[in-house]
Amino acid sequence: MKIRFLMPLAMLVVLSSCQKHIDYMQSYYYNQKYKYYMNKKEFEKAQAAELISKENLQDRYELDSNLGVIFNLLNKNDESEKSFDEALKVVPQQFASEAERDQALFAIHFNRGVFYQSQKKTDQALRDYQAALDLNPTSTETKTNIELLIQKQKEDEQKKDGKDGKDEKKGQEKKDGQGQDQKPEDKDGAKKDEDKDGP
Repeated sequence: MKIRFLMPLAMLVVLSSCQKHIDYMQSYYYNQKYKYYMNKKEFEKAQAAELISKENLQDRYELDSNLGVIFNLLNKNDESEKSFDEALKVVPQQFASEAERDQALFAIHFNRGVFYQSQKKTDQALRDYQAALDLNPTSTETKTNIELLIQKQKEDEQKKDGKDGKDEKKGQEKKDGQGQDQKPEDKDGAKKDEDKDGP
């Protein structure tokens, strides 16, 4: 009697573990398709493949992070931001090892920094790049992106200051330049007079 009861239970356990394995394999397959389409720059197909991959395997930071990247490339900004936020929520659950967790967090912060940089949200981009750099201080790509953003910020400030300065100078020229505007007319008028005196 006990064997009859235990057999279906054992079959259920085996089948449920098989289903997890099948889900993982399907997710892996579609994730590989995502990478293939990304390399071919077929972003719509890459998005479709990664969404199917996520259906099969929910709590994987890589899938959310990849979706954040692809949504950014497709200019789906709200979806991109949500995907990066989801990836950050999943990481602590996914890793027991601090080193692996830091590596995952680095990738997410770096990718989200790229997203914010493409949206011209410099402060958010710098915040994420700095978080990535704190997790991986040897990342030259992160350092370079931070330096480029800071340089761009300074250039934008100089342009802004320059425009303000030019506007002030233009106002001064208009006030002071009333006599200067007449000089070319005088010269043209003098040339016309010379032409009249000629043969």
